[in-house]
Amino acid sequence: MNLQLTTAAIPEVPKISVGKFDKKRLRALHADEDLDVIDI
Repeated sequence: MNLQLTTAAIPEVPKISVGKFDKKRLRALHADEDLDVIDI
């Protein structure tokens, strides 16, 4: 089995007011290619 992993290093995880991860913002950062993504 060959599994490819993709990871991104970000300085700070954006969070909403109650402390949960802001998944919409993370998706937008990834879509805008503002994240340094590396394949492992």
